[in-house]
Amino acid sequence: MVTVDISSVGIYDVYHIEGETTPNPDGTFGLGGIGYGTNFNCDWSITVNPDPSITGTFNLTNLSTSTQTFILTVTLPIAPLSAPTRMGGFFGDVTYTDANSDSSVTLATVAANPFYRALIDALGVQDLGSFTVTAFGGPGVFGTVSRE
Repeated sequence: MVTVDISSVGIYDVYHIEGETTPNPDGTFGLGGIGYGTNFNCDWSITVNPDPSITGTFNLTNLSTSTQTFILTVTLPIAPLSAPTRMGGFFGDVTYTDANSDSSVTLATVAANPFYRALIDALGVQDLGSFTVTAFGGPGVFGTVSRE
């Protein structure tokens, strides 16, 4: 059972749903809805993989007349792993570049290394690839981050 909680920080305005998922042909499960609170409206759609992972989109609109801080929590219960099990992971080598000097920095993997690889008993089970973040400190940022 997947749960979705949305709340406004400092204001008692909570949306909570526990929902059964719909099976997808690829073995994942989908769940979506519209959440309403006094200060917000949120359309959301998520896909869960029992392996486990959660991906999705959330379009949250602030309905109040002032700036609000919202917290969105999505949980997916998983079955415990049998012992003995060692879980961990590592960050691969990545580059970061502000190619257009617009303060939008792209983190990218180097060669076949993932940005992050989750491990169970020293075996890779899930990789996280590239994504874009906003740089703080001005345009023209570049470099390499290494595990060493």
